[in-house]
Amino acid sequence: MEEEYHHNLTVIACCGVMYLKGCELSENVFVGSGVVYHAITYGLYLDRLLPKIDPQGRSVKQMFEEDIANPFNIDFSIGSKKSEDYRFAPFTSLDVKNLIFKFLFMPSYWDVLLRMIQPNSLVLTSMSAIKETKKIAMLRNPEIRQVPLVSVMGHGNARSLAKLYGILANGGQINGKQMISQEMIHVLNKPVVSKLSLDLHRPATYGLGLIFFDNPQGGKVIGHTGYGGQMANADVANHLGLAYITNHLSEYSFGDDPKYLALQKATYNCLHKHSKRYAD
Repeated sequence: MEEEYHHNLTVIACCGVMYLKGCELSENVFVGSGVVYHAITYGLYLDRLLPKIDPQGRSVKQMFEEDIANPFNIDFSIGSKKSEDYRFAPFTSLDVKNLIFKFLFMPSYWDVLLRMIQPNSLVLTSMSAIKETKKIAMLRNPEIRQVPLVSVMGHGNARSLAKLYGILANGGQINGKQMISQEMIHVLNKPVVSKLSLDLHRPATYGLGLIFFDNPQGGKVIGHTGYGGQMANADVANHLGLAYITNHLSEYSFGDDPKYLALQKATYNCLHKHSKRYAD
């Protein structure tokens, strides 16, 4: 029997997936009855909630810099620095007409396409919830890029993300320095929910802040996709961190960009040959 809530709003978030308890909506919301991915609004919740549980009351940006980026020399920031504008690749938004045309020849995206063109769909509603993000071109503005919105304003490169996930894939430590405990690694490597999303109508398995994907060996990796086909993940079983970051934006959104998959396949082929050589 599912429990129904009607009182104060409580948000349980894992990897941008929101379960809403007690929302004052026109329809009753049941805990765990559905999964919806909040690509942008998720960050607003984190930015407000996490400082309340941090003993020092730090923002997400401060926590990341002081606990992760600076001590482990990871070249990644939440919100950019104006002095580093020269490092950013030109940002070109995806052409909607071209995107829809390509989707017509991608059967796995037909459900997504149908939901994108429906005026009141959950996809369009979530994407247009914040007026500043309706026009992706606004992110070219250096002033806007400095806003430390954790779900949108992550700035880095493939090396930094591969290093970060590589640390997660190797017990949360590097060179004798511990980023997070081995116990937490086990927690991150456990799925929290596996459902068909209500907005995109796609099956997905989510953990705490991470998404589960298949690797070429039939195992699982934990990581996250990024806008325009970007991808980074940690393979705990193989102690491997992998990142695919490009200067161009593709139409692929779920870790299925053929270019990324080719890179992933080649990486695991090398890993297999390396492991076999040392096993012999």
